[in-house]
Amino acid sequence: FGEDFAAAGHSWSRILCERDSDGDGRTNGEELGDPYCVWREGETPARVDGISHPGVPEDDGAGDSGEAPDVVTPARPAAPAWLYAHAVLMVAAWGALSPIAVAAANAQLRRYLGATIWLHVHLVLHTGTAALLTLGCALALAGSGGSVNGMHGILGLIIAAITLMQA
Repeated sequence: FGEDFAAAGHSWSRILCERDSDGDGRTNGEELGDPYCVWREGETPARVDGISHPGVPEDDGAGDSGEAPDVVTPARPAAPAWLYAHAVLMVAAWGALSPIAVAAANAQLRRYLGATIWLHVHLVLHTGTAALLTLGCALALAGSGGSVNGMHGILGLIIAAITLMQA
């Protein structure tokens, strides 16, 4: 773990968090109480009991005494509330509003709704998609401390920018 920490510039990052430095099947973040890799300096990690050393394979968090920790916590605690809210907003935007907005632009639906109504429906739904997308991205950025680590965050911001340019 020490070598990985040095290679990361002696700072906590998503890459270092997701790595399993000691090869025991648990990520460094899981061993240090940050299974979602969202911890920032000065904050308390998601889990503080049963912390183990990410450089010692199969360290159970008991320390040198060999006794099990007083409180046993699951390796993967519940996700933070902002992460659930982000997921709900993205599903609503991309799974509901956006497909309906695209369907409203369908040629047959245009004939059914009339020349101006379909456009209003399309614009309202597309604007709603953009609003939910913006709120969801803002929640993710705020919850992660402004960090955009990993491919999900990078692609998410690119898609958000392209979507907002269309709005």
